[in-house]
Amino acid sequence: MTNVAEQIFSQLKRSGVTHVFYVPGGGAMYLVDALGRSGITPISCLHEQGAAYAAVGYAEATGG
Repeated sequence: MTNVAEQIFSQLKRSGVTHVFYVPGGGAMYLVDALGRSGITPISCLHEQGAAYAAVGYAEATGG
């Protein structure tokens, strides 16, 4: 049985997503656990704005 968090990352993986920038925390516990099992590369950031800049920089550097 899968939960909603696992379905989210399953769909992202099918869409070609290879990296996810995220902010860890208790409120995102199920998402973080599902991300770890998804096969997508997790990139943990400690601030929301920092995660956004990191994701934009990664996309620009890789053409993604």
